[in-house]
Amino acid sequence: MPSNKVFRVEYADYNVGNFTETNGNIGDDIWAIVPGLSLRFSKNTLLKLNYRRHWEKDILNNPTVKTAGLQFGFASYF
Repeated sequence: MPSNKVFRVEYADYNVGNFTETNGNIGDDIWAIVPGLSLRFSKNTLLKLNYRRHWEKDILNNPTVKTAGLQFGFASYF
């Protein structure tokens, strides 16, 4: 049974720059790391499992919120 290991680093900054009134940095960004594994049971069937850990700041740069979770996927083609 063939398998693939994956590792992904993600970054998204939804507001680049500074506030005009205070010149403070605009937050609203997310960092994430995602290691995972996919198993191919046959030519047309795939099972995926990812662990996602991400750090998120709101628009006012309040303390970072840390979140983690498992992502599960199944695909079968006819």
